[in-house]
Amino acid sequence: MPYWAATQTEAHRERVAERFLKQFGFEVYLPRVWQRWHRFGRRINVRQPYFPGYCFTRIELQRHGVKQCPGVILWSGSGPTSPCTCLMR
Repeated sequence: MPYWAATQTEAHRERVAERFLKQFGFEVYLPRVWQRWHRFGRRINVRQPYFPGYCFTRIELQRHGVKQCPGVILWSGSGPTSPCTCLMR
């Protein structure tokens, strides 16, 4: 039975982790929000992660490959009773 787990990523490397997790065959959810920054007197719109340092990964049978992906520190989720299960339903 597949379930969603919160995956902790390295600082400011959420997109790197997302790319590699997808290459390894995982389904990844990385919510982003638009933010306006001011740089050198100009306004720039940037998409930032809604949960900095985390993304959500759908785990089926291949859970051992998650920690081998670049940009991933660890993942929380020990099965269908994971606290993230109710978030993604």
